[in-house]
Amino acid sequence: MKIIKNKALLLTSLLLLFNTGAFAITNHFWGDVDISGIYSDNVYRTSNKYGDLGLLTNMSAGMRTKFSKYTFSRINYSYKLKNFLMENIENNSSHLANVLFKQRLGEIAVINLNAGGEMTHFPNITVDKYLITQDSTRLFAFPELKFYPTKSTSLGISGNLNTVTFPEYDLDYTGTGISGSIGQEFSLYTYLKAGGSYNNINYSERYVYGITGSTRTNTSDLRLDTETSLFISLSQYISVLKSNLTVAYIWKQLTSNGNYFDFGPEQWEVWQAGDLTGDEILVDNYYSYTSGILDVSGTTKLNSSMKLNYKMTYGTKNYVGRLAKDVNDEFITPDAIRSDTPLILKIEIIKSLTEELYLGIGNLEMSILYKYENNSSNDYLYNYTANNISIFAKYYFSK
Repeated sequence: MKIIKNKALLLTSLLLLFNTGAFAITNHFWGDVDISGIYSDNVYRTSNKYGDLGLLTNMSAGMRTKFSKYTFSRINYSYKLKNFLMENIENNSSHLANVLFKQRLGEIAVINLNAGGEMTHFPNITVDKYLITQDSTRLFAFPELKFYPTKSTSLGISGNLNTVTFPEYDLDYTGTGISGSIGQEFSLYTYLKAGGSYNNINYSERYVYGITGSTRTNTSDLRLDTETSLFISLSQYISVLKSNLTVAYIWKQLTSNGNYFDFGPEQWEVWQAGDLTGDEILVDNYYSYTSGILDVSGTTKLNSSMKLNYKMTYGTKNYVGRLAKDVNDEFITPDAIRSDTPLILKIEIIKSLTEELYLGIGNLEMSILYKYENNSSNDYLYNYTANNISIFAKYYFSK
């Protein structure tokens, strides 16, 4: 009889715990569909300036699970489609799936693990006039540990692993790296963040080029890129304007042993026949560069159903060894190292139509986006301007 009473007491206690939510597992579902029509007067962002109309589609869905007060997970899937009507060389589609796991260690730390994969398909790209596609598969993992020594201070350190394979193209690579950041909240309206990252990208099929006799050859050295970056950002809420404003500066340096083999003027057909005429050249430090970017972005609430997003980026990108070319695709004389000054301006107006349409489930937004890009470069092909205008319709829900 005593054993029966103890079992009944245990069962009652467990039922009370579940009813109070101590062990309750809850799921939340979400999804969105974003479709936009776009016109660009420079689809490929080069000095050739080919304009076209296109359609961009983004769809995503996911589930967030709360296992306990300190343990969460999120499963995501997204599909993206880029489709221009005539200038369709860079049309592509991608499928991405990932799982995020979050574990709180009391109030002082959080462990995040984000892992997944992505498949990208380019239906119209061929390599060297052959039917070799640039389709790829990417696997990634990003572990992160965040500390909160005070209620207003955060410290984060994370690693990353990316493996990208191209089944029909020799560009396979593995990227590994580490990054860290520190954030400080000075008030409800002011937040400062700074950090940096260090990454290595190892190419398993790309060799550094050499010349033996009159033939381009591969050396025994594989291409290796090292990327270092630093950033600092300040976010401020301006209550009078109902605006969030963020100003950031990003410095980046890429160091690569990869070089470039140039055939010289009009040598492509000669090289195809198996001979070189002697004016070919190897350009060392072809991919290495240093850049600095100033980024200013913000959001202003216009009324209860409208907001304005805006963004400006301006900076410099100076290559180490890449020689600039002229309109005839020949090296500038005397030799000049390529140098770019990019400027990008974006402005977007978003209007919520949820209340007007009396939607019972989910939300509907319409927006119009204008983007201006000016890349001032001493390399003719990359000295360009581009104007894009897009009209978006987005439906999203969460339950």
